[in-house]
Amino acid sequence: MDTDKSKETTLPEAKEAHLAWLAGLVDGEASISIARSGTTWSGWLTISSISPEIIQHCKAITDAFGVIAQGPWTFKGGIIRLQYGQRRGSQLLKLLLPFLQRIFLRRRAAIYLMMWDPEKEGPNPKGHNAEVYLKWKDLLILELKEKIERQASYE
Repeated sequence: MDTDKSKETTLPEAKEAHLAWLAGLVDGEASISIARSGTTWSGWLTISSISPEIIQHCKAITDAFGVIAQGPWTFKGGIIRLQYGQRRGSQLLKLLLPFLQRIFLRRRAAIYLMMWDPEKEGPNPKGHNAEVYLKWKDLLILELKEKIERQASYE
């Protein structure tokens, strides 16, 4: 039996490793959205994969952190999705933000966190307003401009 203590993983390190792994998956396989219909706001963090094992591992990690997903659901083409709405999405993004690498997801996460308080039910008292929603729309326009510039640089 191997008794080398240097090979043991402490719980905080294991938690950080799980969050880093999940953030890597979110960087590549997730979307963050905010929508408004009249006076109703909705927001989602959606993780997608064609691998049931990956989705189950994601769900196990988020369940362990007390962030319960809606789903999984299977769609046409075998795509499987987990969704985290409003407060649950903000709880998960708060945990993952330090590990996210893609700048546009970090920007989206920051605005999402302005909208929903991860510690409370419902929206942030100051978050659900036109100003935050306009920041969201401005970010989407910026992302589109950046995409057009990248495509033009390839031509």
